[in-house]
Amino acid sequence: MNSDFARNITLRRKEKHITQKQAAADLGISQALLSHYEKGIRECGLEFLVKIADYYNVSCDSLLGRSNAAESSPDEENGTGVSSEVLCEAVNQLLTDAEKSGSGRAAEEVSGCLMLTVYKLSRMLHGGSDKSGISARAAGKYADAVIAVNEADIEESAGTIFSGTDMSQALRLVISRSEEKINEFLSSGK
Repeated sequence: MNSDFARNITLRRKEKHITQKQAAADLGISQALLSHYEKGIRECGLEFLVKIADYYNVSCDSLLGRSNAAESSPDEENGTGVSSEVLCEAVNQLLTDAEKSGSGRAAEEVSGCLMLTVYKLSRMLHGGSDKSGISARAAGKYADAVIAVNEADIEESAGTIFSGTDMSQALRLVISRSEEKINEFLSSGK
């Protein structure tokens, strides 16, 4: 298998808020064996691959990191022209690329940047103040500032390490659709 499989089955389990013990029981294997699969220590057989894909209701290709991002159907799309699955795959690719860069700092900053973006958007959607008393508007501004610092740190620590990395089809699709949105915005004169 590959590291994508280990990362993807772990991600799917955590997305569903299922413990490793519960998933192992549901799949009819020991928790230790599932742990080995999730850590990439052992490779599973085809029968288990199909079983876990069915369990998480995803394709085997998706678990293996081989999904054809161009195949997302409009009913799966979230308004951006890509499915949630494709966005998850693109984020996974970014995290994998950051880890492969050999710079622990780059991986940390990419993760922080993504986390803050999710935080900012969730505060925008849900509004109000959090327990710290920071308003949603102020939280967005503070998040923007920290994201800018993270981006600078990524550029400084990773340099051109990422330039030689092959991008997944999902990541290429997200970039392409994002550039289309930017061009639409620029051509509209806003």
